[in-house]
Parts: sequence; C-alpha cells; structure tokens
Amino acid sequence: MKTSLKIFYLISAAAVGFGCFIAFVFIIFNTGDGFMSTDNEPAAIGVAFLAVVGGTVYLFLGRLIYKSYKYIGTVLLIIIISAFLSLPIMQALPDVLEAYHGYRAKPYVERYLGELKPTLVGKIEPLEFDYDKSMSYTLDDWGDQIWIELKKEKATLSSEDLEKVIGALPPAKYDLRVIINYENLKDPNYQNTLDFMIRSDPTDPPYCDSYDYEHKPCDQVREILDSRD
Repeated sequence: MKTSLKIFYLISAAAVGFGCFIAFVFIIFNTGDGFMSTDNEPAAIGVAFLAVVGGTVYLFLGRLIYKSYKYIGTVLLIIIISAFLSLPIMQALPDVLEAYHGYRAKPYVERYLGELKPTLVGKIEPLEFDYDKSMSYTLDDWGDQIWIELKKEKATLSSEDLEKVIGALPPAKYDLRVIINYENLKDPNYQNTLDFMIRSDPTDPPYCDSYDYEHKPCDQVREILDSRD
C-alpha cells in the first residue's frame, strides 16, 4: 500500500508541474499593462499565493508519506520538467487527437467512398469524381467531414448538375464536404470552384462558398437542400 502511495505521489508531481505552468501563464496575462495583460494584479497575486501554498502543502504531504526529505529532489525535478513540457504538449495535443479521430474514422471513410466510387460516376455525368483526391483530403487532414472532389470539364455548372450530385450522395455519419471545379466561361485559364457541405445533422448551420457571382451556385444549392428537408 505504501509503495503504491509513493508511486502515485511521484506521478501526481507531473500534475503539479502542469498546474504551476498554468499559474505562471495566468500571472503573465494579468500583471502589468502590456498588450497581453488585462492588468488584473489582485487576481495574479491570488493565484501566485495559491501556487506557493499548494506547492508547500504538496511537499509536506510527501514528508508524511516518505518519512524523510530524500524525495524532494526527485519531486522538484518532475515538477520542473512537467512545467517546461506543458506548452509543447498542449500545442501538440490537438494534432494528436485529430490523428486519433482520423484513425478511428478511416474504416468508415474507406467503406463509404469505396461504395460510392462505382455508382457515383454514372449518376452525375458529365461531372467526374476524383476518388483518390477525396480519400487523400479526407484522411490526411481529418476534420469530421468526408471530402467529395468533383470536376466538370469545359462547361459551367447547372442546377441540374447540382441536383444530380446532391441526390446521388447517400447519407453519412459525418458531414459531406463537396468541392466542384468547373470552367469559368469569361476566363478559360481560371476555374470556378463551388464548396458546400451536406450536414450529417440538419440542425447545423449550412455552409456554401463560391466566387461565381454570375451564376450564384450557392443559392441553387440552398434551394435544393431546403427542398429535401
């Protein structure tokens, strides 16, 4: 029991180090009148006081557990290392979580796009479906959405095209991010792009973006999606 308690005490030193880092950041953001500060010195002093008292109590608990002061060096080292590593860990954590969620979603995405590949092309002609890009964009930068990359050569986009695309995409557990590249009739060297989402949850706000102000495809997309509700 005592051994387990000692191990737990040492592990908890990492949490104390993280707490010291948070306290340090809070003090910086609340002291002085710099551009990062809210000039709230009473709060900063209070947090500094709590950090000192908390650290003292923590070390005193170690004295009760270890019955000596030999543990202090190890504990202080863990606290200092944890405090220094807190910032890079916090910066890396979103990327790690995103990669993990992407890994969890990969089987579903592969199955969804794999089943879509042989059926979609015939339903959306003359548009083309880029399966490889769709898979790559979806899994390389996972964001809880499945990318559908489409292209229409040498022609502008019609409302019939949009109806075909939206009608051909089966419901998914994630949002569908549809990207359609098509010709700009005014400038053949430039492609128009329509970017819209079919939400997995209909209560989520709609999203559509396009610089094709002449044909206004986003208005057409909204009309089609509204008619499906």
